[in-house]
Amino acid sequence: SYWQGVYTFVSDGRRVVPQYNPQVHGVDHIPILPDEPIYIGADIGGGTLQPSALLFQKHPRGLYLAHREVVCFDMGVKRFGELVVDALVKHFPEHVKRNLTGTGWGDPAGEKRDEIFETKSFDFLRREFNIRLEAAPSQDPKMRIAALAGPCERMIDGKPGILVNRKNCPMLHKGLSGAWYYKRLMVSGGDRYADKPFKGPESHICDGGGYGLLGAGEFDRLGGTFKGSVQTQADGDFDVFS
Repeated sequence: SYWQGVYTFVSDGRRVVPQYNPQVHGVDHIPILPDEPIYIGADIGGGTLQPSALLFQKHPRGLYLAHREVVCFDMGVKRFGELVVDALVKHFPEHVKRNLTGTGWGDPAGEKRDEIFETKSFDFLRREFNIRLEAAPSQDPKMRIAALAGPCERMIDGKPGILVNRKNCPMLHKGLSGAWYYKRLMVSGGDRYADKPFKGPESHICDGGGYGLLGAGEFDRLGGTFKGSVQTQADGDFDVFS
């Protein structure tokens, strides 16, 4: 929808990451840092057919740069691995040549052995595609959300703590803008929402991004634990300069 001169996403629920400002954190171009690794944040567990991966960098000053996403539907781990490799070779060729790609973090369920094929998703990706994923340090949904919300609230040298290329990461940008949300519960006595985010099409890449940021430093920044609740201020209260 169109509101106050900008496009916004409207859903019948509560945004999972209200700290994300589409006009501040979503940009049309992000420079690729030539000497920093391209990391992978992946939502891929045993048996999933909707794997997703975020290809991102971390600036030496701490700023996260979300360059490109790989979002799959009705695909297994083999096709997922092929698409991730294709994206790395096509869009980050110099990093591939210098072996600055292929490492990252994913859903710890990827370390679980598949009941039918008796292999781990992470082992398969490492063996077949040299994609070296480690289990993210936490599988707690609140930790994943906090890992995405935290950088949105930070300013680093006058810039937001995270920038998302909204052209190359459309699902992530859409999800963080509101398509990833807590469903409103049909109950009386005021607004109430589900405890966990709705598993819509955008949820998988958002989860993948959360796993990646946890592994890249947000888990340590959170002290290895998360005891509070994620802040849920309304969109209009967001002040990137506060």
